[in-house]
Amino acid sequence: MLILAMLASYAPTVVLLALGLFVVGLLGSSVNGASGRAIMAWFKEGERGLAMSIRQTAVPGGYALGAIVLPYLAYTYGFVEVFTASALFCLIAALFAGFWLYEPDFSSSAAKKQSMETSASPVMTARLYVSTATATACSR
Repeated sequence: MLILAMLASYAPTVVLLALGLFVVGLLGSSVNGASGRAIMAWFKEGERGLAMSIRQTAVPGGYALGAIVLPYLAYTYGFVEVFTASALFCLIAALFAGFWLYEPDFSSSAAKKQSMETSASPVMTARLYVSTATATACSR
């Protein structure tokens, strides 16, 4: 993915640029599920709300940071450097994640038991059907 991001700055046509960035987006979409899984594994039930809200805020925060920094880089240094800086930032973030993220130890039976007790299916609750019906009625 890093190589594709760096090669995007050398795309000869707009169509190839769009296609390359589309592939980078597809490959990067796995981050959303993986980060949610990491939060669910690391944090206890009472701590997950804050952790998930910080995780959800990171995406718009990254967009805001990019909206501030990338136009300046494009104006000052050029189009190629924008993609190079983005690719280098992705590489640095991947290195941090590789060194920092780890699988928590689930070998204790208490952790497994708590996980099984609290993982009831939300599909079979009346609240889901009421909120879905309300959202459907309000959207028309």
